[in-house]
Amino acid sequence: MVDPGFRPSRRPRIQRGLELHMSRTTTITRTLIITVFAALAAATVLYLLGKNDLVETGVIVAAIVSLLISPISAYRVLNLIQQLDETGRALEDISTHDYLTGIYNRRFMVEQASTILALGLRYRFPVSLIMMDLDRFK
Repeated sequence: MVDPGFRPSRRPRIQRGLELHMSRTTTITRTLIITVFAALAAATVLYLLGKNDLVETGVIVAAIVSLLISPISAYRVLNLIQQLDETGRALEDISTHDYLTGIYNRRFMVEQASTILALGLRYRFPVSLIMMDLDRFK
């Protein structure tokens, strides 16, 4: 018995498969799926044009795939570099600021004090340091 709600699709099966995968994946995976489909399409076109030599067809398809994947790889590497840079900045901020108050912590003060003392010695100017310990500041 046929389901009364069933309506046959006029789209080719490969298109339905592509749409199914595209709806369930990330951007990078989508791009790779499109690249694979493009390589398959290129191989099909080469076959239809009479290029029956598998080695030649394989080389051409590999060249097409590498040309399609290289921008994806460059984008992914650039994205990872940006994420690492942002993470590094966030870690630096966490290591020099107090979590609750947002003011600089002891580590930052020690780093700055050593830098300022070194500059004072180098340029021969006096340096003073006032340090206060506030109990129960938070």
